[in-house]
Amino acid sequence: MPNEVKQEIGIQHNECLDKIYDALKNIPQTRSGEPAISKTEINNVIKRTTVEYVKNEYDLTEEYIPLVEKSIDNQLSLNESSFEELFNQLTTEQKKLYGELDLILTDDDSDMESLQKRIADVKDKAYSELQGEDLDVMLSSISVAENTLYYWQENYTQWINKDENQPSEMAVKFQWKALGKADFNGCIAAVVSGGVSYLLGCGPVGWKAWAAVCLSGAAAGSVENAIDQLW
Repeated sequence: MPNEVKQEIGIQHNECLDKIYDALKNIPQTRSGEPAISKTEINNVIKRTTVEYVKNEYDLTEEYIPLVEKSIDNQLSLNESSFEELFNQLTTEQKKLYGELDLILTDDDSDMESLQKRIADVKDKAYSELQGEDLDVMLSSISVAENTLYYWQENYTQWINKDENQPSEMAVKFQWKALGKADFNGCIAAVVSGGVSYLLGCGPVGWKAWAAVCLSGAAAGSVENAIDQLW
């Protein structure tokens, strides 16, 4: 898979998050601002919006849509135990790089320049230590990590619907880096659990479908985390 396809996954992932945000803004709310629909209905909005985005962005044919839908469903039902099972399918080298990225996404460092430098260092290690599909999995996930941190640092206040110049108690407590980790985990889980490795051998059409699966899992992961924090 060409590097530009893997690099663009993170950028398109951010665009997808904007689409989901616009869709969620329009759901019915109670007087107190709580969603007036069930969590299942909210998940359906997330799924429908994500599928529509990747279908248009990657010009997917109908045969690949079930793979994307499965990726989203898997992510929305993912828990700590099921993720651990998927994590154990990674190679030793992938697990080591995952651990380094996990630390970046969970420690107290909130300086974007520092965070991006640290992620770039992990990417360099991935290029030197991995190859083939193992490398594709990590580079796609790293692309998501790079871009999602920018997105959530810049946009978390609009998801809270508060003026960033007058931060509320919710805004102070909101963990935007946790959303980056949810994105990263979602991307990893999507490609490990989706049975989609064969797509990498299918040329440009397969690469786009594989990218759509990565993006969909990542986006669903972070949006669900955002909703759990907010609602």
